[in-house]
Amino acid sequence: MAKKKSIGIDDPQAHFNRELSWLHFARRVLELAEDGATPLLERVKFAGIMGMLYADLDADQRIHVEQYFVESIQPILTPFPFVSNLSLNIAASVKRGGKKRPKFIHIKVPANRPRWVPLPTGGCVPLEQVIAHNLVSLQAEGYPELRYPPHALVDHPRMGALDPGDTGAIFDEIRKGDILLHRPYHSYETSILRFLESAARDPKVLAIKLTIYRTGGDSPIVQLLTEAAQAGKQVAVLVEITARFDEAPNIAWGEHLQRYVHASTGNYHAGTAKIYEDFGLLTCEPRLAEGAAGIFNELTAAVPPSDYGPILVAPHNLRAGFTELIRGKPRMPLPAGPTASARR
Repeated sequence: MAKKKSIGIDDPQAHFNRELSWLHFARRVLELAEDGATPLLERVKFAGIMGMLYADLDADQRIHVEQYFVESIQPILTPFPFVSNLSLNIAASVKRGGKKRPKFIHIKVPANRPRWVPLPTGGCVPLEQVIAHNLVSLQAEGYPELRYPPHALVDHPRMGALDPGDTGAIFDEIRKGDILLHRPYHSYETSILRFLESAARDPKVLAIKLTIYRTGGDSPIVQLLTEAAQAGKQVAVLVEITARFDEAPNIAWGEHLQRYVHASTGNYHAGTAKIYEDFGLLTCEPRLAEGAAGIFNELTAAVPPSDYGPILVAPHNLRAGFTELIRGKPRMPLPAGPTASARR
């Protein structure tokens, strides 16, 4: 029997290729879109995710196209059970509850609208792609069999019973012990949004620092952060690599203040938080809070801290930290990165 070749920690074969990993993710999404066992409108959703993965449209362009659809296309669209001759159509096979045979419907692409929809920054998209992208809005409540069964969220056992009028209640609960959140099963509104609402409105909270990977256009988080800034709190927010709020880079903390951290992947989108799986940790553990504060100071002031505590941060100590964990405790779970903190 041939002896297995040992691969060192620095060997490229010991690591995943980032680009190939991204393509594998896209392939999984595409498989869900092509899977006939997936409900039709869920397949449309996955197809839309594929479009977002590869489309060059930015947020403003998508908003423009969606607004154009609502105002100029949707009012004249009607699904029909047959295909018109000499016309461009979008076809769908609809499964009906209690019926063995699916129902075929088609949506005729209106000929009295321009075939190419212009974009505000130049270029165009085909009209049929605009309709297909917004197809979910056409089915409304008429076809529940086209979706996955409704997903019932639950309150975290330690979060649901908190007094909604007490802005300090969640901080009191965190001090009793860390709270591990598992989305989309735990309610986003009664956990993460409650954490941010309390931080924005509790008079004892002096500063909020937040990094956001994803948030919705109508997100209540923006309103909460604006409310916090208007109340005199110091607010620093970074979306991806761009800071949306120009706040003072350095905040002098008093030793008597307590810091609270929400560590997760940074998804603060109230909609996708009910779909995408994620773990989050609400904690006031001093070393984690100290490390999170150092990261935010570096993000806002470009001054790296001398120590990140137990947090692994690229490009500073992430590789070395992973290497040490792999060599010392190969099955030890790795901590999540910090995405939000409040100091009280």
